[in-house]
Amino acid sequence: MNTVALVCPNCGAVLHGNGSRYEYKCDYCGSLIRVTNTAPSAAEGIPTEESLLRRAFILLSDGKFRDADGLLSRVLELNPDCSKAYIGRVMIGWRVKTMPELRDLPTNFAQDRDFDHAVEFAESEEIRNYYLSLKEDAHEQFQKKQIELIGEAEKQREKERLDYKHLIIDAAIGVVALIIGVLIMCYGITHPAPPFFYLLFMPFIAFGLWLLGDALQGKLHFFK
Repeated sequence: MNTVALVCPNCGAVLHGNGSRYEYKCDYCGSLIRVTNTAPSAAEGIPTEESLLRRAFILLSDGKFRDADGLLSRVLELNPDCSKAYIGRVMIGWRVKTMPELRDLPTNFAQDRDFDHAVEFAESEEIRNYYLSLKEDAHEQFQKKQIELIGEAEKQREKERLDYKHLIIDAAIGVVALIIGVLIMCYGITHPAPPFFYLLFMPFIAFGLWLLGDALQGKLHFFK
């Protein structure tokens, strides 16, 4: 007989049968499935909370967050106080595959209702303390990140202050160069002077205009 791949109607996991009639227990959700020549059907019961959680965390470890979210939602329909389902949803929200990865996130889990419910409904004090330790470590990373961001912002502000200071200095030098160039040109016009004398004002005026133009361009860029 040919081997066929069948799907569990409760959790979607693949079942493998040989085409004959028999009952098969799903490895993932624990449902007892009757496999016929046509299609599998649930012979008795429904997936248990434990089996759905197991399947959901397998999917999480594989990075299949959307599928895992669907199973965790079913768990919470069966048991709204399931702490592990809530922590699983926290993992989905942050796109992490394992629980210890939560401690490396730069967050304090503020206003994260799923995390609050995970702590609130923890099955034991040990699990509650573990979740809180994850939160403390993540909060530490969050504070470090905030300090880094503040430091980077301060460096950027200092750089902008220096750039603006250089801009003002360039503009001032440009004005002085223009004034010197104009004075030389006026002196050459009003007083007898060799022909080359009239060329002396041109470098000053050109340099002054260049500095002023560069300063104006920098100012426009600065205030964008």
